[in-house]
Amino acid sequence: MAATDEKNVDTVDTRVGPCVPVFLKNYGVIHLRGALSDLGQRDLWDLAKPYVHDPLGRAAGFSVFEISKKGGKSKRVSAFDNYGALLFGACADRLTQILSADVCTKEPSYKRLQDLASGARRLQLDEIRGLYYREDASLMNHVDSDDILFTMSVALGDDCEFVIGQKTARMSRLSERSGKPRSIHMKSGDAIFFDGGSVPHQVKRVIPGTAPKWWKTHKVPNGSRCVLLFREKEESFYKRLTAKKK
Repeated sequence: MAATDEKNVDTVDTRVGPCVPVFLKNYGVIHLRGALSDLGQRDLWDLAKPYVHDPLGRAAGFSVFEISKKGGKSKRVSAFDNYGALLFGACADRLTQILSADVCTKEPSYKRLQDLASGARRLQLDEIRGLYYREDASLMNHVDSDDILFTMSVALGDDCEFVIGQKTARMSRLSERSGKPRSIHMKSGDAIFFDGGSVPHQVKRVIPGTAPKWWKTHKVPNGSRCVLLFREKEESFYKRLTAKKK
């Protein structure tokens, strides 16, 4: 084996899976199938598990946990920041391999990843939090902010039906990107990149009994699915809109 080949083998991150991208261009969403390998999933769960609470008796059907609070209100946890960088980087890499620079420039979410891949803008992780679902739980249709909130969502445990684009019940706002709903079958190890401040999203249902074999003996009791959210710092949607008009 050549020296260059040995170097390539050494730099392969075994936490990363095949990372097959599915682009939902009308919403600027990327579904990264198999973002994490089985090893990566188990390692991330081992990190998250001490923060996770049993969801039994929770009216919403899930418990919420914080790793790094919004706005720098808590210390960074380097192991989680590393996973955030890994996932954003993998997504940016697949984006720039497949889509043209012109396509990326026209879509703000894709432009964000393009800038990350080129080094034009560095990753600015802010909030890292998670939700731990019971098998009977769902999450209502919503947006997370009125501003730009680039988010990487990574799933562990049972599959779910994740729906994007359904118009919310709130008053019409320029920042909301709604229309024809799109359903994503999200499996353990999958990641979804999107602007959580503009794209409505919901967990319509959890699909019990679909988790990897290791999950059953490692999960926190009464849970079925965990999602970790890696969010960048919010950006003003209306400030950006005003800047474009000048």
